[in-house]
Amino acid sequence: MRTRRRPPAALHGFTLVEMMVAIAVGMIVITGIGNVFIKTKRASALQEELARMQENSRYALHILDEEIRNAGYLGCRHASSIDAEYLDAGTGYLENFALAIEGYEAQGTAPDFPFTMDSAAASWDGTPPPPPLDSIRFAPDSDVIVVRYAYGAGLTLADDKQLDSNVLVNNISQQTSGCSGGGTRYSGLCPNDRVIISDCERARIFTIGTPVLNSGILTVPDASGTAWVGENNSTVSFTAADSTLFEARTVAFFVKRNTRDGVVVPSLYRKVGSGNAQELVEGVENIQIAYGEDGNGDGVADRYVAAHQVTDFSSVVSVRLALVMRTIREPASRRAAARTLPLLATSVTTPSDRHHRRIFSATIQLRNPNE
Repeated sequence: MRTRRRPPAALHGFTLVEMMVAIAVGMIVITGIGNVFIKTKRASALQEELARMQENSRYALHILDEEIRNAGYLGCRHASSIDAEYLDAGTGYLENFALAIEGYEAQGTAPDFPFTMDSAAASWDGTPPPPPLDSIRFAPDSDVIVVRYAYGAGLTLADDKQLDSNVLVNNISQQTSGCSGGGTRYSGLCPNDRVIISDCERARIFTIGTPVLNSGILTVPDASGTAWVGENNSTVSFTAADSTLFEARTVAFFVKRNTRDGVVVPSLYRKVGSGNAQELVEGVENIQIAYGEDGNGDGVADRYVAAHQVTDFSSVVSVRLALVMRTIREPASRRAAARTLPLLATSVTTPSDRHHRRIFSATIQLRNPNE
């Protein structure tokens, strides 16, 4: 008996309503995924900016800490009292090693460095600055700090330094055309550099002439050509066994603003001697500095004051720093607004923008304060 096959069931497609519902659901899902992606990307970019700001703050404080702790070092591993009769430091910006540290209040955009600072602060020597000192423009209302110290491990003397003789040291390096003007740099020294010779009891700062190398011995002449005598015409000599020759380094730190691709970026700068200012860390918008003065000679700060309130910088034994760090890029989703930030004993009002900012601070004890 033959069985009859049933015809296949009719094939049905999606109705227009079903298609519209499916499309709507798909768009909702895609929109949700897109929003999550955008928010995740923004959050990732913000976290990257904040992490970068955090890292920059650590590096900036590390550099400042290292340099400030060296202030006043004159050739010994620990602070020592150097007889002022033999220190023979000048009063100019580059020579005043009688002061280990100095501070200044930057006012607006100073066209000259460092002679157009707050008149209430400690004054400079007034000599017109040589290029490129006259091209620095400071960030408004951000402080400037200057430290002076003997730099590096030093050079050992090859012979005693007598009254009328040159300083002889053992040469350790030679760099052809390493000096400005194409001269050879011997042991890191060039003509007109300032150096310190020290035996931990006495120290003398002088500007060198042209170093001359002969059989591994470097002759370092005093450019002044004058005999080294003390206040009582006593002979000033330094023995090879106890003396070392160092570079006399004067370092200034300040904040300067640059424009890159239409974006203003503040940075921490360092200026060594009369050389060009070097950009160290971007994102440093402001530095406020308080100086700890020791009024009774016990080595502990009795008060912390701004630079223009310091009675005597030779009594400064510690420094407090407060840095305003800023992100490099502005998040578009953040509302633009000016903000007032407390910094030590003062406050700083930021521009009306979308940047994130954080305050980082540190207290630094000087290893070699003036005594």
